[in-house]
Amino acid sequence: SNIGLVYNHLGNSQKALAYYNLALPIIRGIDDKLVRPLEFNTLNNIGSLYSELGDQEKALEFYYQALQIKNQIGGKIGNASILSNMGVAFEDLGDKQKALDYYYQALQVAKETEDKALEALILGNLMISLKGVPKSDLAIFYGKQSVNVY
Repeated sequence: SNIGLVYNHLGNSQKALAYYNLALPIIRGIDDKLVRPLEFNTLNNIGSLYSELGDQEKALEFYYQALQIKNQIGGKIGNASILSNMGVAFEDLGDKQKALDYYYQALQVAKETEDKALEALILGNLMISLKGVPKSDLAIFYGKQSVNVY
């Protein structure tokens, strides 16, 4: 999984995906609850990779799996990230309402976990999502909030 992450950072999406796909069955084959966070991270990373490649439907498949694992694990660390990623995917699919729903959920969790960088990113996503729609004052509000958090 880490090798996949490195290839992804190097911009080699196909090799990254190949390594993630090699890692996932191995991770799932280990019957130990301590491995579940690695499964969550790998699923989230695969989803992000598909999102970068423009396949939002496939990305959402992996995000939903990751969210299920995260709900089984418990705790809030990581929830904001996956919820925000899902918001981005729905935004790219043109479903603004679902995107906003996920962004608002992600924002709440980011605030609860005091993840300032992610909070600022989500606020920026809300600004972009609300730009150009009626009541675009909200877009300005979220943009200013994003700057304040940064």
